[in-house]
Amino acid sequence: MSDASGHDNEDNGELDQPTYDGMAREDLEPTVPRSQMNLPLLTPRKVSMERFAAYVNSRRIAALILFVLLIALLVATVVHNLPPNLRYANVAVGSLTVSFATTGVLQSAVYGANFVEPGRLAQIDVTIGETVTEGQVLAKLDTKLLSDAVNSAQSSLSAAQSQLTDAESAQASVTQQTDATLAAALDKEQAAITACGNDTACVQSAKDAYSAAQSSAAAQNQAAQAAVNAAQSNVTLAQSNLQEAEDALAGATLKAGHSGTVASISGAVGDTVGGPGTSFIRLVDLGTVQVQASVNVAQVGGITSSTVFRLVVPAVGKQRFGGTLEGVSPIGQQVHGVLRFPVLIDVDMQSTNGANLLPGMS
Repeated sequence: MSDASGHDNEDNGELDQPTYDGMAREDLEPTVPRSQMNLPLLTPRKVSMERFAAYVNSRRIAALILFVLLIALLVATVVHNLPPNLRYANVAVGSLTVSFATTGVLQSAVYGANFVEPGRLAQIDVTIGETVTEGQVLAKLDTKLLSDAVNSAQSSLSAAQSQLTDAESAQASVTQQTDATLAAALDKEQAAITACGNDTACVQSAKDAYSAAQSSAAAQNQAAQAAVNAAQSNVTLAQSNLQEAEDALAGATLKAGHSGTVASISGAVGDTVGGPGTSFIRLVDLGTVQVQASVNVAQVGGITSSTVFRLVVPAVGKQRFGGTLEGVSPIGQQVHGVLRFPVLIDVDMQSTNGANLLPGMS
């Protein structure tokens, strides 16, 4: 080899070591031995083979991805062209059940039984809780004074009837007498007119005499009729008094106006009871029980006569009772700031199976 000056160098059979910027190759060698660096020694041929292998692998991966995409496209096309898998079922028509819960209070019809006229209580024939039927005797008043009043009214009626009989007899006599008087007066008038001839004054006098007889007869008959009318009025009054006395006597026996259960008795034997505005005995009809409840605005529209009610009264257990709608009030009420509508429900008594449902239970 020749250096930059053109002189030949002899190396005793060895090549001269090249220099780099005045430094020998030995100066550029790493200080760590190559065996300890764990670095592959790449040759130009080895680098080319690795690049080729990477290229081939990338082509394979691309081909695989393309193949997968083609398969997916094929499957999608086949599935798209398949007829839809439809399932058929019969449509059933039924009722939609909407349920909601509310609370209410049981109530029953209550009837008051009381004496028409006040009096001293003589006996009580029932006890609280006893079941009675319509027409059954509940209690009685002392009837001594009432019986005396009936006897007195009967006597007054008899006297009035006797006076009426006398008045009617007197009227018959007056009628008979006035009829005879008028007949005689008419005959006398006719005779006088015949006797008067053409005497106008004489004829007028005869006619006036007959008119006077008629007026007198009419007055007598009117007086007799007035006496009869007065007597008849007395009889009518006496009959009314007797009826009242008899009603009072009958009213001394208090009877149940309705079947039911005795709920209360206000009084004891010897007390003065009766009169308007009071209830001596109260009866409750436990055979007819209702529930007074309420529903909100959202619920009231769904309640109809066909609504099915299921009722539970905790006081008698978990048994469920049936019920039907009696009515819904169209007037709402504000309850704790919420508008609610009163609802009345009739309890199906056949569903109670003997359960003792009492007013006030909830």
